Amino acid sequence: MEEYNKLIENYIQSEKINVFNIINIKNKDITFNSVINDLKNKYEKIESLKRTINYLSATSGDDLNQKVENEPKEKEETDSEKTKREDAEKKLKNELIETNKNNLKNNKKMIKCISNTQQELQDSYIKLLDAYKTEENIYIADLILSIGEDLNTYDSNMKKIENHTININVLTATETIITEFFNDKKDKKDKKDKNNK
Repeated sequence: MEEYNKLIENYIQSEKINVFNIINIKNKDITFNSVINDLKNKYEKIESLKRTINYLSATSGDDLNQKVENEPKEKEETDSEKTKREDAEKKLKNELIETNKNNLKNNKKMIKCISNTQQELQDSYIKLLDAYKTEENIYIADLILSIGEDLNTYDSNMKKIENHTININVLTATETIITEFFNDKKDKKDKKDKNNK
């Protein structure tokens, strides 16, 4: 179970790296419409992976061993079947350990590259995301004002407000992710300086 959790955590980190790449690859040609759907997709994947970890935590241990009332009695394993099952589990665990090791290594390498992004570029990405959030808030404010003016468009405007709110949440999550990457190098430097004192 521990190795499955590590695997999913590595997938989450990979998706976070992809979030940065969506912004970084577009660079000078970036527009709100060119990135928002991709960012939403990554945000949904990350949230889904987090829920998977929560599910595994909630259903591990004793929960899996509890017997359901009136459950038919299982056939006892023979020694040969038990050995075969244990060997398969051991093989799977070793494969997971190797996969996790490789994924972690690749993720660390990518995060190191991201954290080395020039300060000017870091600042411009954060400012850009803030500008997009401001625009979304302005759209919401305009829609709220228009609701009072024309009640016939209420349902339509509420759907638009909901979509702009989702966009703001995705942009905020994106900003948090890339800020963490940018601060990774700074945090390591601060920790190193503290240990050298």
